[in-house]
Amino acid sequence: MTDSTEAGRGSPTPGRPLAGLFPQVLADHPLHCGKCEHRADHRVPRLIDWRDREAVELLARCAPTVLCQACGEGIPLDAPVVVLRPGDPAAMLLCLPFHTDPEQDGKVLRAVLGHPAVPRTPEGRVSAPVVTALADAAALAGRYTGFALCALSGLDLAPEEPWTDRERAWLAQLSETVSAPPLHAEFAAFVQHPSEAEAVAEATRTGVLLDPVWSVVVDELAARTAALQVDPEALERVRQRAGVLRRLRLGTIPPTGQDGLDPRTSELLDRATEGWDEFAPERPVAIRELIDALRQRPDCAPLLVAALISYAARVSTAHGRTPAALAAAFEAAGEAIVLAPEVFGDDHAVTQTARQDYAALLLERQQGDPADNERQALALFEQAARALATSGGRALPTALHNWANALVNHNRQGRTDNQERAITLYRDALHVHRRLAPRDRRGELLLMLSTAAALRNRRAGNVVAAVREAHRLYTEVVDDPRAPELLSALELAQPVANLVNSAYRLHLLAPAEMPATEVAEAARRAAVRLESTLREGDPGRIRTLSNLGGVLSQVRDRPMTGAEATGSEDSDRDLAVRLTGQAYEEAVRHLPPGHEELLRVGANHASCLASCADDRPEFLAQARELLHELLSAAAPERSPGVRSVVAANLGRMLLRGGESGPAAAVLETALDAVERLYQDAHTHATRLAELGEGADLVGSLVVAHILNKDTAAAVTAIERSRARLLRDTPAARAGRDGSAPAGRPTLYVGTGPHASWVVLVRPGYAPYGALTPLTAADLRPLVTAVRAADTHEELAEALDAVSAVLGPAVLVPARELLREAGLGDIEVVASGLLGGLPLHALRPPAEDAAASACWLDLAVVRYIPGRWAATGGAPGPARPGVVAVTDPEGGLDCALHEPEALPARLGARYPEPDGGDRTAWLLTALRDATTAHFACHAHWNPDDPLSSWIDLGAPHRLTITDVLDLVAPGLGLVVLSCCSTGVATESLADELLGFGTAFLLTGAKAVVCSTWDLSDLSSSLVMCRFYRLLGQGADPAVALREAQLWLSAVTRADIEQLVAEALDEVPGALLPVGLAVEAQQLLWQDTAPGHRPFRHPAAWAGFAYHGTAEGAPEEGEAG
Repeated sequence: MTDSTEAGRGSPTPGRPLAGLFPQVLADHPLHCGKCEHRADHRVPRLIDWRDREAVELLARCAPTVLCQACGEGIPLDAPVVVLRPGDPAAMLLCLPFHTDPEQDGKVLRAVLGHPAVPRTPEGRVSAPVVTALADAAALAGRYTGFALCALSGLDLAPEEPWTDRERAWLAQLSETVSAPPLHAEFAAFVQHPSEAEAVAEATRTGVLLDPVWSVVVDELAARTAALQVDPEALERVRQRAGVLRRLRLGTIPPTGQDGLDPRTSELLDRATEGWDEFAPERPVAIRELIDALRQRPDCAPLLVAALISYAARVSTAHGRTPAALAAAFEAAGEAIVLAPEVFGDDHAVTQTARQDYAALLLERQQGDPADNERQALALFEQAARALATSGGRALPTALHNWANALVNHNRQGRTDNQERAITLYRDALHVHRRLAPRDRRGELLLMLSTAAALRNRRAGNVVAAVREAHRLYTEVVDDPRAPELLSALELAQPVANLVNSAYRLHLLAPAEMPATEVAEAARRAAVRLESTLREGDPGRIRTLSNLGGVLSQVRDRPMTGAEATGSEDSDRDLAVRLTGQAYEEAVRHLPPGHEELLRVGANHASCLASCADDRPEFLAQARELLHELLSAAAPERSPGVRSVVAANLGRMLLRGGESGPAAAVLETALDAVERLYQDAHTHATRLAELGEGADLVGSLVVAHILNKDTAAAVTAIERSRARLLRDTPAARAGRDGSAPAGRPTLYVGTGPHASWVVLVRPGYAPYGALTPLTAADLRPLVTAVRAADTHEELAEALDAVSAVLGPAVLVPARELLREAGLGDIEVVASGLLGGLPLHALRPPAEDAAASACWLDLAVVRYIPGRWAATGGAPGPARPGVVAVTDPEGGLDCALHEPEALPARLGARYPEPDGGDRTAWLLTALRDATTAHFACHAHWNPDDPLSSWIDLGAPHRLTITDVLDLVAPGLGLVVLSCCSTGVATESLADELLGFGTAFLLTGAKAVVCSTWDLSDLSSSLVMCRFYRLLGQGADPAVALREAQLWLSAVTRADIEQLVAEALDEVPGALLPVGLAVEAQQLLWQDTAPGHRPFRHPAAWAGFAYHGTAEGAPEEGEAG
C-alpha cells in the first residue's frame, strides 16, 4: 500500500467549492483479481466524513467490492474504513471487511484513528465506535439516522422500507454503544413548566433538549404531543414551547429568557413575536420599536442581535418592499453582523445567520459597485458555510443552499463557472440535509427544487443529462402526495411551472424524447392552474408567467405535422402573449429599473411577440420598440448576459426586415457582450459553454455585413468568433485586423440561420464574399443523418444527400473560386454545421468529371480554427521522437500494424508500457515527442464534448480535457487514426471542438483526424500511403491529399499486388506483413480486378488535415 494522503481544509476550487473542508484519508491500495490475475492499485477510502458527498460516493463504489480494472469483476476490499458522523450519536463507524488479517486491519486502524478529526473522550481516548460490516458502510451512512435515534429513545417509529436483518443487527450494536438521554421527561417538564423563562433556563442548564444530535427526536416528540391535544389552549402551549426550543437551538433568543425587562420592552417583545404569520405587516413595525428600546439595554445584547436579524429578514423578503425598506433592512443587518461576533462568538450559528442575511442584502442592494457587492456577499456565504461545516452545525445545508442561490442569481464574475459551483453546492446541501435531517421532507423538497432549477439551466458539461435529471426532480416533487401540505402555494408553483420549462428544453435537445404536443399541453394546464393562485407582483409569479408564455410561443411556432397539428395555435398565441405581457407589466411595476429579472422578462415578451406576429404586424413593431428600450437599459458591464440576448434578438429581427445596416451594428453589440462573458469564464467547460451561447450569432452578423457590401467586416466577425478558442486570450488578439498573413489565401465557408456564405481572402486582393439561400434549418437534418449513419451504405447515402444540397450552395462556388484564382493550396475556416463535414472530398452530383470535381482534385486543403487563433508554439526538441499508441485489446486488426509504417525520418519511437497508468505515461511522452500516432478506438460524446475520449485500454483513456490541459509545443504532427476524433458539435456552431482542435491548442503544428468511423482496412491503407509519402519528404497535408486520392482510385488488383509484395518481403513494400495478412482475408474475390472498392468518399473522406503549412515534422534519426 502506498502512503495515505489526507485532504486538508484548504481553499475551494472552481470544480469543488468545499474542497478540503471535510477530513478525508484516501489510499492507493493494491488489489489482486482472482478471475484474471490482474494486479493494480485502487484509490480507496480509509477515513471519510459522512457529510462529504463525493467521499460517500467513493465509498459506495469501493465497499464491499472494487471493480477490476481489466475484466470488471468485483474484488473484495480487504481493508477497514472509518466513517465519521458529526451530529449523530453513532459518531464513528468502524467498517470491517470479512476474512481479513486482524493484525493488518489493526495496523491500518491505528494509523487512521490518529487523525485529529476522530472524536475522543475528555480523557483523550477514542470514543466508542459502532462496529459494522464493510458491506453495510455505504447503506448506513445516514440513511436511517432519524429512525434509529427515535428507536433508541423508545419511540415506535420505522423507516418507510422495513428494517432488514442486517440493519436490525446494526441497530442492536448502536444501542449497546449509545445511551439515549431522558428526552421524554425533559420535554414534558419543559412544556408543563408554568414559567417560560424558568423552563428556558432549565433547558439551557441540562442541554438535553438543545443537543443538535437529538433534535430529530425532540421534534418528533413535539409533533406527537401536539397531535394528542384536544384542548386548543394546550395545543397552542405545545406549539409555542416547541417554537421556543427551535429558536433556542438556533441561538436566536437569549438563553436566559427575558427576565429583567421593563414592562414596555416586554410588551414590545410580545408584540414582535405573537402570532404564526412571520410576515404579518405589523410585525416589522413592532420589531423596529423593540430594537430602539433594546439599544438602551446593554444587558440585552443577545436579544438585540436577534431582533436586528429578524427585522432584516422580514423586511427584505416582504411583499411589495420599497427601496427605503431595503435600505433600512441593510442598515439593521450591518449592525447585526458587527454585534453578533462580540455577543455570541465568531463561530456561533447566530453569527453565521447574521452574515448570510447581510450577504443576501448586499446582493439586493441598489447602491455601490454591483461587482464589489457580489464579491463581498459570496465571501460571506462561503465563510458561513465553512464555519458551520467545521463546527458540525446542523444549519450547514441551509448555508450551502444560500451560497448556491447567490452563485446562481448573482454572477457577474463568471456566470457559467458560478453556475457549475452552485450545482455542486446544491448537491452537497441535499446530501448533508439527508444525513442531518432525514425526516425533514419539506427541507428536502425545497433543496430538490433549487437543484433542479440549476440543472435545468446548465450551460456546461452534459447538458442533456442535466435537463433529464431536472425533469425527474420536478416530477418527483409534483407527484409527492405530501407536497401540498408541506409547501406554500408559491413554492408548489415552482415545480409545476418548471416541469414545463424542463420539458421544453428537453424537447429542444432531444425532440424524440419529448414531443412538442406534450410540452404545449403541459404549459396550458400549468398556466390555468397558476395564474389565479399566485399573488400579483410576486417575483415568483412574474418569472412563472413569463416562462410559461415563452414556452407556449415557441412550441406553437415550431412546425407540427400529423398527429401534432392540433389546430389550437391561435389560442396558444393569445395565451402566450397575454402571459408574457402580464409578467412584464408586473415586473415594471414591482422591480427597479435595470433589474436583470426585469430585462429578462422583457426580452421574453419581445421574443413572444415576434414569434406570434404571423398576421399581427403590430406585434412585430411592439417587439422592436421593446427590444430597443431593453438594450438601452442593459448596462454592458452589469448585464452582459441579458444584453447579448436582447441585442441578438433585435439584430435578427432587423435583418429579417431587410435593415442589414442597423442589424450589423446591433449584432456587433451582441458579439461584444458574448466576448465579455467568454473572458469572464475560467475553465475549459465554462468557456465552451459561453461559445455555445452565441452559436448562430456570427452567422447572422456575417450575412448582415455581406449584404452591406462589407466583406472585410464579415471576415473580422468570423475571426472574432473563431478566436474565442479555449486557449485564446484578449492579449493574443491585440492588434489583429482579421487579414490573412501574406502568402496564405483563406476560404471562409459557413451556414447560419439566414443564409450560407463563401468568402475568399487573398493577399493583394479585396476579399470576395457571396451569399446563397441555404440555411442551417435546411441543412440540419442532412447533417444529422451523416452523424447517425451506422453502416458504410448508410453513410454513403447520407453523404450523397449532403453533397446534392451543398453543391450549388457552397461546394461549387468555392471550387470555382479556387479554379479561377489558380490556387493549389488553401486554408479553410468552416463555421456552423459545415464544421466537421468533409467539404474537401464531397463531389457535387454531375455527369462529367470537371463538374463533379471535389476541392481535393484542385488543391491541398488545410482546415484551420481561424486565422487569429493562437496555434503552434516554441521550437520542438532537438532530437525528434514518436509516440505511437495502438489498441491494447486488439480490437483493430489492421490498425495494430500502422506504427510499422512510420518512416525512420520521424525519429525514435517511445516504448509503450506493459502496465501501469497509460494515461500518465502518454501525457508525459507527448510533452517531449515531435510526432504522435493513435491507432485505437475513440468515443465521441456529443452531449459533453470535453469528456470524449480515446481508449488506451480499460480503464485508461485520454479525454479532450486532458489534451487541453497539456502543453506540448514540440509536437509537429499528431495523427488520430481513430473513429470520430474531429466531430463538430451543432450547439457550438462557431467552433469545431474535437481532438483536432484540442491538439492544435496544445501547440501541435498539424493534426490529421477523422470525423466518422472509418473501416479498419481503408484507414490503414491511407495511413501506409500517407507515411510513405511523408518519409519521402512530402508536406503532411500534401501527403494526406495524395493518399486519399490514391485510395479512391485503387483497384482490387492493385491491393492484391501490394499484399503479394508484402508477403514476399519485397524491399520497399508499402504494407507491413501483418497488415497484408489482414488485407488478404478481406479481399473482394467476387469482384473484377478493376473494381474500385474505396471509390466513394465514405471510405476515405473522413480524414482531414488541421493546421497551417507549418506542420511538416522535422527530420530526425532512425529508431
